[in-house]
Amino acid sequence: MSSSSLNIDIPKPANYIKEVMVIVQSASKNPTLSKYIRTTDLKPYQTNTHDPYATAYLKVNDLPLTFVIGDGKEYHSEKVTYLNQPLKQNSSYIVFLRFFESQDSYYSTEWSNDVKTLAKPPAPVILKIISTGLKTYTISWFQPPLPDQQTVVMRYHAIYRVSNGPSETLNVSKEMTSIVIDVEFDKQYTFEIQVVTEAERSDVTSESWFSHSAPLEPAKKTDDGYTVKLRKPQGVRKIKTVALVLLLSKSSNFPAPEELNVQKSPPADDKTDNVAFIASEFNITEFQSDTVEISLRESRSSGRRKKRAVEVYTLAPNATYRTAQLDTDESGNRIWSYWSESFTFLKAGDNGGDDNKGGGTDNVDNGDPDKRNDGGNGEGSPFAAVGASVGVAVIIVASILAVIFFRRRTNKRSKDKEIVLNENYYEMRGIDSGDGEDNVVPDDDLPNGNNDMIYSNGIGDIDEKAHPPVPMEEFEHYVSELKVDSNYEFQREYDDLPKNTRTSWEVAKRPFNKKKNRYGNIATYDHCRVVLSGDENKDYINASYIDGIKSNSYIATQGPTKLTVNDMWRMVWEQHSYSIVMVTSLVELNRPKCEKYWPDKGSKKYGDIEVTLMKTEEFAYHVTHTLQLKKDGEEREVRHYYFHSWPDHGVPKYPTQLLAFRRHYRTHHMEQSGPIVVHCSAGVGRTGVFLAIDTILDKFEKGVINSIDVFGQVCAMRERRMHMVQTLEQYIFVHEAILETILCGMNEVDSIKLEKEIEILAEINACGMTGFQKKFKRLGEVSTNLSPDECIAGSLDENYHKNRNKDVLPAENNRVPLQYVYGVENSDYINAVFVNGYLGRNYFIATQSPLPNTINDFWRLVHSQKSSTIVLLNNVKDRTSFPKFWPTTRGQPTQYDRLTVQLDSETESNGIRTRQFILSSYPDLTDGQVVNIFHYTKWPDHRVPANGSDVIALTSLVENSRMNHGQGPIIVACSDGAGRTGTYIAISNLLERMKIEQAMDVFQAIKIIRETRPQFVENAVLATFSTAFGSEPEPVAGTHVDPRWRNA
Repeated sequence: MSSSSLNIDIPKPANYIKEVMVIVQSASKNPTLSKYIRTTDLKPYQTNTHDPYATAYLKVNDLPLTFVIGDGKEYHSEKVTYLNQPLKQNSSYIVFLRFFESQDSYYSTEWSNDVKTLAKPPAPVILKIISTGLKTYTISWFQPPLPDQQTVVMRYHAIYRVSNGPSETLNVSKEMTSIVIDVEFDKQYTFEIQVVTEAERSDVTSESWFSHSAPLEPAKKTDDGYTVKLRKPQGVRKIKTVALVLLLSKSSNFPAPEELNVQKSPPADDKTDNVAFIASEFNITEFQSDTVEISLRESRSSGRRKKRAVEVYTLAPNATYRTAQLDTDESGNRIWSYWSESFTFLKAGDNGGDDNKGGGTDNVDNGDPDKRNDGGNGEGSPFAAVGASVGVAVIIVASILAVIFFRRRTNKRSKDKEIVLNENYYEMRGIDSGDGEDNVVPDDDLPNGNNDMIYSNGIGDIDEKAHPPVPMEEFEHYVSELKVDSNYEFQREYDDLPKNTRTSWEVAKRPFNKKKNRYGNIATYDHCRVVLSGDENKDYINASYIDGIKSNSYIATQGPTKLTVNDMWRMVWEQHSYSIVMVTSLVELNRPKCEKYWPDKGSKKYGDIEVTLMKTEEFAYHVTHTLQLKKDGEEREVRHYYFHSWPDHGVPKYPTQLLAFRRHYRTHHMEQSGPIVVHCSAGVGRTGVFLAIDTILDKFEKGVINSIDVFGQVCAMRERRMHMVQTLEQYIFVHEAILETILCGMNEVDSIKLEKEIEILAEINACGMTGFQKKFKRLGEVSTNLSPDECIAGSLDENYHKNRNKDVLPAENNRVPLQYVYGVENSDYINAVFVNGYLGRNYFIATQSPLPNTINDFWRLVHSQKSSTIVLLNNVKDRTSFPKFWPTTRGQPTQYDRLTVQLDSETESNGIRTRQFILSSYPDLTDGQVVNIFHYTKWPDHRVPANGSDVIALTSLVENSRMNHGQGPIIVACSDGAGRTGTYIAISNLLERMKIEQAMDVFQAIKIIRETRPQFVENAVLATFSTAFGSEPEPVAGTHVDPRWRNA
């Protein structure tokens, strides 16, 4: 039941009844008795519902147990079409049924009791849209009370889009009253939201706004102040005035510009926090160039202050400011830039009451640990910095002592107990602590107190007997026990990890070394730090040796800063390291995480080492750079493995991708080289995760161990580098990665051994199963399934008819959204998902063969994704549920909604029919794109093709098409977009890997794509086919399915 429909139960008719009519009328006190109403008087549609009308005519064989009155569908008798018209909301109706043996022979039920449709729920009220970051906005809303009949909010349906751009559907649960969205600078955005109850959805609430423009350039220091440049506004908006706004802010927790009440002059009390005022204002006509430079100086008497002078006297001594540009248009609308980096105006020589006037020091703080002043650049007075820092230092020391005292008194067990100090610090400074990795204090706050007091876990020596190694065959059960009661035992075991080995780190505390630490509480222990050549002023780098199978097998280090990039390459050269593993992005959540330390192309000098980029190989989840290092005439080759798929928050959803990355790096790593360099940002969280996994698996693969000791491995790493494996979530992830490897086994096969491996797998074992069937059974056990909450759009009633197979729905995190058609609800939905290829992310789109009602959507998909290549693996026939979805007459354009498609050519070879089309958004095919459809019709559903070489030839045609006509995703379709589609994608990925690495792993290839769509490669026959023909580097004439495994 909804606001426009009612559900009625239909009683079982007599055996002789052939048809049933449903009659509806608005509720009335004295309706005409149903038996006196003539059938000929019942209209098939009625605007005046106070008169009875027929809303449906049903064959008894089509009779449902429950019928929905008002569903908007049409029902047909031999001569009349009946419209089951939607009902009015919050209105009462009565219903009766008429059962026909023939037109002249029938009986009727009595009128029902009054039944009332629901009132439509009120739409959410958008409260505010404010910027909460450099490129983020928070949208909050309020949900008015629901009507009496509706008590449950199921969820919210929300979208946002940039002007003239695609829309994005947001996953908004019923508990949420706000959401954070990402934006670009200076764009118009629209946000739409409606509430969905158990029976109905509200109207849409919509609001548009312009995002703020980019921050002004950082203020530049002069002898007696700072200079700031305003920008001349660009675009179509009619700007009237441009103002420089200063925010007097003592903390990093500053408000959004649009929330401020901007004053016309500086506050009288410069100790006031988060007060904004206009420093200078211009009429747009006063801009003679693209910028206006304003000089900010120390405040003087109001009589000397000029509102529009180039020199503005507004700065108060020892005050911290941020700048923003405020444009006001002719209608009074405000357009802000985001806040710039902060700067503090300190009078030169200011030290405990010294009134000597002069220039300030440059103290910049934008929440970025890398950009905080460490006093080591030689500018300004060191005494001024000391004087200004005394208060802060006292607060920090007091906070540290309070935390230590509290932790020792309570001995509290906490999820992230080892970083309580860091979280408190960030909370005090108003800085988001991020994703749990690198939750560390900035580099100018390295504690100078007793090491043991700060970093000790307070539990004494490690009791390794408390968590002994687990035999390999018991590890699955062991992990399951740790996960019971919301990971309770995992939490206990993680809390038992040591926080420090009570060793010294004196070298890291030296003043000239502190600035080389990216984060203040991630330093190196003296006994295992990597020592660079040179004197003590040059030998420090934040890097630690970590043991593997051999002593010092690895080096764990931080992501280089601008100051330490050269040191990074010195270390790689001096340690003879030939492999670098990077598990962080350069920027995450708008924060720098690592300085780029390799050239994009050509060569670049880093100190006395020249680094040349020789080759870049891009894959779905990582990039490999082959680099040549040159120093003093000697040349070396280093491979840089960059895993760019670690999410900004937490850990990867599944370990499969990271394990595939590890196998890739292990394949190319030279065992005889120096230590493997591994880094993230701080060099402890993700670095610790990767090292724990790689070390344990390396020992396992080489037969060194027959039991698993994750706890012991992390303990050993923490004895050499603090905070390794930084959160409980990371600790659990290490176990899951090891467990997946144990369960899935070693499935990688070199090309030269593949034929023999296929023969072995085709043999039937004592249980009556082939090796293929056994592996496929295991694959099903370790593959994941999607929950209904992950397939929101596909499960909506409005979209259900767009799905062929109701069990094959796209997950929200990888479904392909169509461009939203304004006013057409759910017009962004099509049953299609992005699938990663071996050669890149979103390399494929998997979708179903279009339904009659989704043909227009399919061409919208092709156009919006700029796809040049389509693979179709099922037969089609007009006037069926698998219609032809393309024009069949050459040179004759056909309209598909707003798109025009024209058949250009058609050929056939090896059972593959190739059709080339021109697709354009213009009727005259202006700016048309070439689209090739490769139609292979000899692949039966749920089975395999008789001639495997056809599929190999098909992959070759497809890759050539993508290479020649566009780099958009390859669209692969079959009946439901799962079985044959997944098998084709798996084979394509296996072939590409075979070409590059001369090895393949069918098990992992299928498991990885199943993370996108669990129904991919639906049976062992298709998996077997992937194995055999994923091994063929080129088409082989006359290759047929081997009878030994055709029915595997």
